[in-house]
Amino acid sequence: MELAGNGLAKGASVVFRGLRQVYGSTVALEEFSLEVAAGEFLTLLGPSGSGKTTALNALAGFIDATSGHIAIDGVPISDLPTEKRNIGMVFQNYSLFPHLDVLDNIAFPLRMRGLARRPARERAQTALDLVRLAEYGRRMPHQLSGGQKQRVAFARAIVFEPRVLLMDEPLGALDLKLREAMQLEIKQFQRQIGCTVIYVTHDQGEALTLSDRIVVMDKGRVLQVGTPKEIYDAPRTRFVAEFIGVNNVVPVARGADGGWVLDGVGPVAAAVPAESRYAALRPEILRAVPGGTGAVMGTITDVIFLGDVVRYAARCDAGGSLLFAQRREPGGGAHPIGDRVAFDIDPADIVFLPE
Repeated sequence: MELAGNGLAKGASVVFRGLRQVYGSTVALEEFSLEVAAGEFLTLLGPSGSGKTTALNALAGFIDATSGHIAIDGVPISDLPTEKRNIGMVFQNYSLFPHLDVLDNIAFPLRMRGLARRPARERAQTALDLVRLAEYGRRMPHQLSGGQKQRVAFARAIVFEPRVLLMDEPLGALDLKLREAMQLEIKQFQRQIGCTVIYVTHDQGEALTLSDRIVVMDKGRVLQVGTPKEIYDAPRTRFVAEFIGVNNVVPVARGADGGWVLDGVGPVAAAVPAESRYAALRPEILRAVPGGTGAVMGTITDVIFLGDVVRYAARCDAGGSLLFAQRREPGGGAHPIGDRVAFDIDPADIVFLPE
């Protein structure tokens, strides 16, 4: 893609330093510090009220942070108005002008920057080609599907070649299949144009699919930053372990013999850090053998069919519960409720958590 005739847009680095946002007695953002590399796809992930959109709005210039600093490529921007920050934005509600056709919608940011209508529409057509809607320029927004509207919103956000692109829950209004398709397209578009993307979502699956790195947030604070694999395989807190994917989070305690036990599950055949309070075991790492014998015995109480995977709930003989998952074999069926199962838990697969 070559919008302005001088090559692809290139990403800029973004740095947040000690950002704090207070609304009355509510602290929406507390000591938010983060460095985003040029060209990175970074996702702010967390539940409602975690502060992720507040951080995005501060970067966009929609709010003035109570304290702290933001810089793009080393240049402070906290005192710049929104229109001077050269940031593209895509939102959940698309915000297309209903009285303008697709090309004029995409060209709007260029027109606001003083470009004449004809060259603005020519560059808008180039952006429309990128999102594979080349023949839709004359259509009105009401003639588009949800996915097409989202592509038009994306084209409008990149037509002026921003070095930083902000996306706030952009797929929230789409159905599941379209969301999944658009996730892959967004990542592909980002690689083509090379800009830095900061993406906000509460959908952990979306974050794992799209991101180079994920920032997990809760109650205005950053809890963990890492690659999708790091966040999934090595959560540092109970909140992160339970928020990302499906997990068995079990209290760790001292047994009667002085050894460590997983409460309601069984003894731990591993070195347990002294500060540990919980152990996390992903369902897919539990190896269950129906009718067998192992370190942990239990009975299947529920069967959840997920297509290529079947997830089971089992009541352990020690009184606790575990979720485990098994990939379906060709022609194989699910184990029925009531089956006895034995678990062999590899100590290397256990993640111990201090809180």
